[in-house]
Amino acid sequence: MSPEQRDTREHLTPASDIYALGAVLFEALTGRVYKSQRPGTDVRTLRSDVPKSVAMLLSRMLSKDPEARPWGGTEAVALLQTEEQKLATIARQQCKVLQVRST
Repeated sequence: MSPEQRDTREHLTPASDIYALGAVLFEALTGRVYKSQRPGTDVRTLRSDVPKSVAMLLSRMLSKDPEARPWGGTEAVALLQTEEQKLATIARQQCKVLQVRST
């Protein structure tokens, strides 16, 4: 849940959904719930192999200020597509680790 959902009953913007997407990506990369972390936690403190550009995008998506986040889905998709190859590499590495652990 985005900070503004907790603090207001006003109309929410698409930026609220971007926060939720950022929280899901943070958890997918770290295995930890973002809300359980200190506010502003950099994903790289938990996963040092995350590229700086991906960490910066996540930081924007998880900003307390909705105006600092990508505005909506179209902008978020465009930004994520520029990071797609880096995220795919991380996902493949994580799958390998999980396969080793399960054997």
